[in-house]
Amino acid sequence: MAKQKSSFLSAWGTMYEIVKALVDEVLSLGGNDESVRLILTDKKIRHQIAKLLVDTSKVFGQIYSVVVDYGMSLFNMISAGNYDYVNSNITAEHFPTTSEGVVKTKEVVLFHFNRDISSEVVIAEMNKAGYQPANIAELLALGAQKPELQLGFPIVGLGSVWRDPDGYRGSPVLRRDGSERKLCLFYFGLAWYAYYRFAAVRKS
Repeated sequence: MAKQKSSFLSAWGTMYEIVKALVDEVLSLGGNDESVRLILTDKKIRHQIAKLLVDTSKVFGQIYSVVVDYGMSLFNMISAGNYDYVNSNITAEHFPTTSEGVVKTKEVVLFHFNRDISSEVVIAEMNKAGYQPANIAELLALGAQKPELQLGFPIVGLGSVWRDPDGYRGSPVLRRDGSERKLCLFYFGLAWYAYYRFAAVRKS
C-alpha cells in the first residue's frame, strides 16, 4: 500500500510552526536540543510520538466555530435552535447562565471515544487534552448554528448538570428521533454508548 502524502511537507511555514511548538514543549519540560534530536536517532521514540498523535486524532472530532451569546436567555437560546422537542426540565431555573452580556466566538470540539464510556472518564480525558466539557450555552449555540450535526449522532454537554429532587443528575443532549431534532436531558451517570459525541471547549 502506498504511503499517504502530507500537505505539511509542502507548507514549510506550517512545518516550522509544528517543529517550534514541539521544541518549546520539550524545553519547558527541562529537555534540550539533544532531547529533540532523539526524534531523528531513536525509531522507538518516533513511533511513540506518531502513535500518540494518531490515537489523539481518533478521539478529536471536527472543530466547529460558533458564536455564543452568554447573555441570551435560555428560552431564546432554545428558540434559536428550532427544536421539535425540548425536555420540560431544561429551564432557566435548572440551568442558569452565568456570563451575562458576553458574546464570544468559540471553537467547539466533538470528542468521540468509539467505546462505551462514563461521564467521569470523558471529562478526565478532556482535561488531559486541555479542554473542558461544553456548558448548555455552548451546546445550544452549536445546535442552533450547526443544526444538521445532531441528525448524524447525539451530542452531550457535560458542562451543565441539573440534580433532580431524587438526586439524579442530568445533562443536556442534542439528538434525533427520525427526522426530528430533540433537546433532551439524559442521566449523567449513564455509560454512554460508543456512538455518542461530547462537546468541549478549550480551557481559558
